[in-house]
Amino acid sequence: MKPAEIRFSLQRPLQHRDPDMAPTITAAMTNSQEHLTLTHKLRKPLVEKLRRERSTAALSSSSLS
Repeated sequence: MKPAEIRFSLQRPLQHRDPDMAPTITAAMTNSQEHLTLTHKLRKPLVEKLRRERSTAALSSSSLS
């Protein structure tokens, strides 16, 4: 059995050269979450913490009323 070919590219592959055809979505385009940047990986937990704090503050202020 032949091993699957894995291609890593920062550019999207050309699907069709005919401009009259509808664009297609390939697996390489749908897996964009795999390529998270370092800043996103570091920033995401901080943003989530702030979101939880806002939610907690809103619940506690509504329970005081």
